[in-house]
Amino acid sequence: MANNKWNFHPLLPVLLFLVVLAACFESEIEYGPIGPAGPAGPIGPAGPAGDDATASQEFTGSGRCGQCHEAQYDSFILSGHPQSLTKIENGQPPVFPYDAITGGVLEPPSGLPWEDISYAIGGFKWKALFIDRQGHIVTGDAGAATQFNFANDFLNAGAAWVPYSAGEEIPFTCGRCHTTGYQTEGHQDNLEGIVGTWEFSGVQCEACHGPGSRHTSDPGGVRMVIDRSSQMCGECHIRGDASVIEAADGFERHNQQYNDLFNSKHFAITCVACHDPHASAVFADSDLNPNQGMISRCENCHWQNTVRKVRIHARLDCIDCHMPRMAVSAQGNLDLMRGDIRSHQFAINFDPNAPQFREDGSQVMPYLTLNSVCGQCHNGEDARQKDPEELAAAARGYHDLPTPTPEPLPTPEVEATATPGS
Repeated sequence: MANNKWNFHPLLPVLLFLVVLAACFESEIEYGPIGPAGPAGPIGPAGPAGDDATASQEFTGSGRCGQCHEAQYDSFILSGHPQSLTKIENGQPPVFPYDAITGGVLEPPSGLPWEDISYAIGGFKWKALFIDRQGHIVTGDAGAATQFNFANDFLNAGAAWVPYSAGEEIPFTCGRCHTTGYQTEGHQDNLEGIVGTWEFSGVQCEACHGPGSRHTSDPGGVRMVIDRSSQMCGECHIRGDASVIEAADGFERHNQQYNDLFNSKHFAITCVACHDPHASAVFADSDLNPNQGMISRCENCHWQNTVRKVRIHARLDCIDCHMPRMAVSAQGNLDLMRGDIRSHQFAINFDPNAPQFREDGSQVMPYLTLNSVCGQCHNGEDARQKDPEELAAAARGYHDLPTPTPEPLPTPEVEATATPGS
């Protein structure tokens, strides 16, 4: 007898029937509403950190920027930013845009040829310092004069060599604010006295806008960093704690524009609301920079303060009083109450007894006193010295509109009256 090749389970036909039945009624099934989501599960571990967005970019140099941004570049290259550190090449003295006005830096410190100088620090306007072939700032022996100060007519001072930390060995640690593409590691040009390395000397375009290789290859698709905040400028134009304005020897210390602004009523106004960062603020060029980098002037906002009670002051500008030169970069003259850098505090305290400095002289108060403002002219040389009470009396209501002189009232006519008993 042959074996049955197929063995059927007795329930198989029933199962097949149920499957077919379910398929027939599937389209008629109505599902209920979806219930609320359950609680979120635990957060998984963080993934590895991504690369810095600028890590794959390279610095291209300001000259490359200037190929497209000609107007900004032509003005910028005449400003102090790119001149803040200059490499000495082939033993030749550095050349700056306004040497014809300043006299230039014609020689290194006494006893040193240019071949022994690796970099010049500054040299654009106020002074110049120098870095030797070991990377240290040239200070010389005790009594040596290694800082060159340009002549300053405002201070009645001629060009002169003066001591700079004579006898000390000072490494160059200023690359963060004097160079572009600065890194703290290593030693530029393998000079042991230089702390860090950089892509370009001086403050070039990419010091503020970031490396530009992606932008130059795709200008329409990759934008550069455009940071218009005062904090951007304050990364370098600051000294120590922004809330403190440091002082020494009767003057505000230099490089504290951000400290000044931080302590002023104008802190809400950005630096670039007044200044063009691509132009010099100290030298004018009749074609490229006729306004010395000024975008907006004081009277654009303070139009109601253009009136001055003292008529002889009509020749003065707002900044002569509200931004006096009371800080020192290269030199100052206490007899004339004058430094060589303008304050950015603006507000004048009319109290004749208000101190300009803290008792120990280490900090500037967050206002300008009458002595600091008026004393720059009323110093016995340019104008008669006045005591604080006189200055305060002149300062009160200084910008008030003059009170109109009232028209005289008409003289009343007296009518004759009858004499009693007449």
